[in-house]
Amino acid sequence: MSHTFKSVCAYIRVSTDDQVELSPDSQRQKIKEYCQKNGYILSDVFEDLGISGKSADKRPGFRQMIAMCKAKEHPFDAIIVWKFSRFARNQEESIVYKSMLRKIGVEVISISEPISEGIGGKLTEAILEIMDEYYSINLSQEVMRGMTEGARRGKIMSVAPFGYTAKDHQYYPDENANTVRAIFDMFVNQGYGLMSIAYRLNQQGVKTRRGSTWENRSIKYIIQNPVYIGKIRWNYATHNGKPGTVSINDEADWIIVDGTHEPIIDDETFKKAQEKIAQFKKQTTRRVAQKHWLSGVLVCCKCGAGMAYHREDEKKHTAPYFVCPNRTRGRCPGQSTKAEWIERDFFNGLVESIESDNYHRTERENVVIDVSFEIKRQLSENDKKLERVKEAYRNGIDTLDEYKANKQLIENERLLLLSRLDKCSSKPRELTKDELLLRARSTIAILQSDECDVQQKADALRAMVDKVVYSKESGIMDFYFLS
Repeated sequence: MSHTFKSVCAYIRVSTDDQVELSPDSQRQKIKEYCQKNGYILSDVFEDLGISGKSADKRPGFRQMIAMCKAKEHPFDAIIVWKFSRFARNQEESIVYKSMLRKIGVEVISISEPISEGIGGKLTEAILEIMDEYYSINLSQEVMRGMTEGARRGKIMSVAPFGYTAKDHQYYPDENANTVRAIFDMFVNQGYGLMSIAYRLNQQGVKTRRGSTWENRSIKYIIQNPVYIGKIRWNYATHNGKPGTVSINDEADWIIVDGTHEPIIDDETFKKAQEKIAQFKKQTTRRVAQKHWLSGVLVCCKCGAGMAYHREDEKKHTAPYFVCPNRTRGRCPGQSTKAEWIERDFFNGLVESIESDNYHRTERENVVIDVSFEIKRQLSENDKKLERVKEAYRNGIDTLDEYKANKQLIENERLLLLSRLDKCSSKPRELTKDELLLRARSTIAILQSDECDVQQKADALRAMVDKVVYSKESGIMDFYFLS
């Protein structure tokens, strides 16, 4: 191969940490020796560590290298790799990128697979790429088979779910186990919907395993996960390539076996939760078509009965409306009212009732989630941080000003944690007027959103409002907020 190149770059990739002969340091050293021996100037090194070579989209170092090769400055004449498989394991991608690079005068050189010039060299290179791709596919299949067999024997094959910590190939309940119990209790016994549970967890500052805020889908995932009754579930979902996107596999492909870890939830509670989820699925179409987010909350001012929602009837030329069920039985003089009028009065009256202090509060048993354990752990870490800062100052690493600044940051963090710990009481405090207004506006945003279905809107409303007493004659609504 011609050695007219002057400036080159190296590309280093490993997909696992146990490939000693192909470790980043090993690849880097071999490439340096090759460049020194052949008179090349190694200008830059690009790396993708712990990343598969199947797709360029998942390799930021590779993409950056290609972008620099295509730049007008044209900084590199060649890309040096340990093996062609480091460049790509997908033959189609390899051909596309190598062809593009050749057009701009950049070659790809494998230091362990020397290729002669001409047609024979290109043929040899293509054969090597096919073999690499076959190896990659075969390896993936073997790994999948091994993990599936492990799952069938009850071994854990994934990261610990929320509420557990993994240690020595076993799950152990951690400080978040109480939160898992509270989620099931709220859903099964307290009548909370998925979105309402997510809202309450977010209000108390509880985070997901990844440190994110809760959504209804993350609550649903926990409720449907049999790991909490001592099972191991494998092959439940397939990642689609983009972060946070998965596809649920066919139920026939799931593997659910008895595990050896301690359950957090009893079988009876889990069974009731699955029955409730199944009921949601059965009622989704009917519920969205027939019910309104005010159903079960809107109350007749005459007799106190919950007002019933009726859909639009094209044959009778009637718009959607609410009516007291006792009126149809002849036991209440209450009149029917168009749904759009009630919605108008609701949106106008919700914030106004808070601003004018013209509302009521309803006491309801609160589910208290114990997050004090986690906060105390963070306080302990805070103490260690402060000690490390003091040690850095004593050893002359930090100046006095740097020490004071770092100490202030740590003390501010401690005050915030102490404030959160103080809020972990048996009874949450009553929301202030400003907090209630903020919550009302957030609820209105959900109710008016096109992205939320009827049940999600109903859950959001019930997290704040116990009931709304409506008078058609005056158009006034009495709001009863949950304390």
